[in-house]
Amino acid sequence: MSATGTAPPSSTGSTKVDAIKENIKAAAPKKLSGLDLYSRFAFAGAVCCSVTHGGLTPVDV
Repeated sequence: MSATGTAPPSSTGSTKVDAIKENIKAAAPKKLSGLDLYSRFAFAGAVCCSVTHGGLTPVDV
């Protein structure tokens, strides 16, 4: 270990791997929040509820 306190190098030593790392960073999806996130959870809940209700209601009747 070095006592200088320098950060480790960000390069992997391979230009191909470095290029792939940069592409992955650039293609990272944005974080959902607010109405977008709420809408997705509401839709997922509605789908799950309808499947469960459709599958189990005939058992009750």
